[in-house]
Amino acid sequence: MADAALAATQAIPFTIGAVLAERYELRALLGEGGMGAVFRAYDRELDEEIALKVLHADIASDVAALTRFRREVKLARRVTHRNVARTFDLGTHAGMRFLTMELIVGESLGARKARARLHLPDVLRIAAEIARGLSAAHVVGVVHRDLKPENVMLSDERVVLTDFGIARVADGSADVMRTGMIVGTPAYMAPEQLENGPIDGRTDVHALGTMLFELLANRLPFSGDTPISVAAQRLTGDAPDVRTVDATVPEHVAILVHEMLARRREDRPDAQGVLDRVEALRGNAASGGRGMSRLATLTMESVALLGQPRTVAIEPIAGELGPVLTSALVDAIAETRIARVVTGRDVADLAVHGTLHASGERVRARLRVVERTGTPAWAGHIDGTIANTLDFEDAVVAAVVEALRARTAADPGPRDPALRDVYDKAGVELSAFVLPRVRVAVTLLEEVEAKHPGDPRIRTRLARALQAVYGQTGARDRSVQARAEELALRALETEPALADAHNVIAQVRLADGELIAWLRAAQECLRYDPRCGGAHASIGSMLCESLHVREGLRRIELATRIEPESSYIAFSRMWAYGMLGDRDKVRAVLDAWAVRGGPLAPVVAMTRIAVWWRDLEMADRARTLITEAKAGASWDQAAIIMSSVIDGKMDPNAPTTFERLTSREVAPRQRVMMNEVAAEYFAIVNEPDLALKHVAASAALPMTNLLWLDACEPLSLVRNDPRFSEARAVVAARCADLWGSVGSWPNE
Repeated sequence: MADAALAATQAIPFTIGAVLAERYELRALLGEGGMGAVFRAYDRELDEEIALKVLHADIASDVAALTRFRREVKLARRVTHRNVARTFDLGTHAGMRFLTMELIVGESLGARKARARLHLPDVLRIAAEIARGLSAAHVVGVVHRDLKPENVMLSDERVVLTDFGIARVADGSADVMRTGMIVGTPAYMAPEQLENGPIDGRTDVHALGTMLFELLANRLPFSGDTPISVAAQRLTGDAPDVRTVDATVPEHVAILVHEMLARRREDRPDAQGVLDRVEALRGNAASGGRGMSRLATLTMESVALLGQPRTVAIEPIAGELGPVLTSALVDAIAETRIARVVTGRDVADLAVHGTLHASGERVRARLRVVERTGTPAWAGHIDGTIANTLDFEDAVVAAVVEALRARTAADPGPRDPALRDVYDKAGVELSAFVLPRVRVAVTLLEEVEAKHPGDPRIRTRLARALQAVYGQTGARDRSVQARAEELALRALETEPALADAHNVIAQVRLADGELIAWLRAAQECLRYDPRCGGAHASIGSMLCESLHVREGLRRIELATRIEPESSYIAFSRMWAYGMLGDRDKVRAVLDAWAVRGGPLAPVVAMTRIAVWWRDLEMADRARTLITEAKAGASWDQAAIIMSSVIDGKMDPNAPTTFERLTSREVAPRQRVMMNEVAAEYFAIVNEPDLALKHVAASAALPMTNLLWLDACEPLSLVRNDPRFSEARAVVAARCADLWGSVGSWPNE
C-alpha cells in the first residue's frame, strides 16, 4: 500500500495525511482508475470516514473531462438506494477537483470470484441485489454503462454498485466520448455500445447477464485472444446457453441469462423484470397474498383442517372409460384414507377433474386437482391404450392418489417407500434440537440422497438438517447455508408446490435478514400447505416481536397443535410466554420438551429463562447439562453466562467472547439474537454501557424485537437511557415497514 500511495502522489500532488478543503484528511489510497485516484478519507466535520476521488492532474485541464466529472456527480446524486454507493459532493483544492462518496468496506465481486467459485444461491442473491440497484438507477434515467465485477462491492450483507463515473442520462443519443472512444469495458459491453448505438437500462442488463454467465460457468460467454475480438463476437453471434458449459445450472436460470444476453436490447427484460424473475427463482413470491388479512384467513383455514381428513370431490369423468375411472378413484381414496370423499365441489376442500381423449387405440386422461378457491393444486396427463385398460386405470389412480397425498398428508415423505425408514429416522434425530443428533440426521440424509438423488423430500429434509447445523454452530459457514438453499431450490424445481421447501427458503431469507423476502416465502409455504407448523410459528414469533401479540400467540398455539413434537415451535412458544411473564406456561413447555427430546433438548431455552428470571437453580442445571454434553455447538459458551447468573459477577473473557459471537462473519439474524443475549448478560452483571452497546448493535441489524425491548426484565437497567429510546425507535420503524409492505395491521 505504501508503494501504491507513492505512485498516486506522483500523479496527484497530495500525500497521505493531507487535508483537503480544510475538512477531508487523506488516510489511505484505495485504488486508481482512468479518471483519478480514490482515497479513504476522514471527514472532520461529520466525524466519519468516506471515499474521496481526485481527478488526475494530467487531465484536470481538459474541459471535456471536467465536464464529464461534474456530470458524474450530478447523475450519481440522483440515485439514492442501499444497493448504490451514495455520492455526496464535489469540491476543489489547490486547483484539483475531487468527489466525496460513501466508503464501502469490503471486496469487489471480481476479487470474490477470483478467490473461489460462488454457490448458486449466492449468485442469485447477488444478481437480485444488483438488479435492485440498477432498477433504482434506471427509474431516474441513469444508466451505469460500465457494469462489471470490479464495480460491484460486497460489503457485509450489502451488494453495492460503484463507479457511476461514466454513467449518463439515457436519452438515446450515441454512447461515445468526444474523443471518439467507446465508453465501457469490452468484455461486458452490450452490442449497442460496441456499435455506438442508442442505449437504455437494458444495456446494463446485458452486462449483468454477462456477469451471471461468468459466475455460473466460471468463464465469459465469449472467448478470444483480445478484448476487441471477444467484443466482436458479440456483434455476430448469439451467446451460448450456459448449460453447455455447466449442465447443473437450473433450466429457468439458464433461460433468464440467455434472454439477458440477447443481441437486440428490445429482446431483453428490463432490470425490474430481471429482479422479479430472480426473486421467483430464489423462492420468493413477488406478489400474491398481499395484506395481513390473508394471514388471518390462513390461520382460520388451518384450524378447520386440524383433527379431520381433508374432503375431496371426484367429478364424473366423461367418456367410455370415464365411469370406471371415477369409481376406481373413489375406491382408492377411501381405501388409502388420505381424504374423505364428498359429493359436490362447493363443500369439498379439493376437487378432481378429468377428461378423456381417444385416438384410435390410444387414450389420454388429462387430470387436475383444484382447491376450493379455484387455485390449481396439480395437473398432469396419463397415456394408455384401449387394449390395456387395467394398466391405464392403475396409472390414473396412482397419479391422482399421489397428488392428493402431497396435498393432504402433513408429511407425505419421499416418493420411494424404500426411503421412508431412513427419512423418518432422520426426522426423529432432527427434532431433538441437539447438535450431535442433528449431525446424525445430516449423515443419514446425505447417504440416502447420494444413493437416490433427486427426491425432493429427501433434499428438503437434508436442507432443514443443514440449516440446523448452520444455526447451532454459530451461523458462520455460509457454504452450509448455501447448500441448504440450493437443495431446497432443486426440490422446488421438481415439485413447485412442496411447502416444506418453501419454508426452508423462508428460513434462509430470515437468517440473511431479508425480512420482506422471508415473509413472502413463508406465505408461499402456507399457500401450498396451510398446516405448515414451522411457517405459522415463524410468522407468529415475528408478530409477537412486533407487538401484534394476540395474532402471534394464536399462530404459535396453532403451530403447536399441528406439530406438537417440533423443538423449533416449542422454543417459539417458550420465548413468547417468557416475554409475557407467564411462568407457569413456560415451565410446562420446558418440562414437556425435556420429556419428548431428552433433558438436553431445551437447554438453550433454559439459558435464556435463567437470565430473564435470575433463576439460580435453572442456571446451575443448564450449566451442568452444557458442560457434560460437550456438544461442540455455539451455545456451549452459555456455560459462562450461567456462571455469571449464579455468581453475580462478569466473566473477564465475556466482552471478547461476545465480540466473536456478534462479528460480521455471523449471519444477520443470528447476530441480532447474540447481541440480545449479550445485552441481557451485561445488564445482569451491572454493565449498562456494554448492555446499551449491544442493544444499539442489534437495532442496527434486521431486528424486529420490540417485545423484548419493552418486556425483558434485565433491560430495566438501561430502559430510561436516551440511547435505548433511539434504538427502539429504529426497530419500531422497521416493524412498521415490514408489515406495511404486505398490508395494514391494526394496533393492539
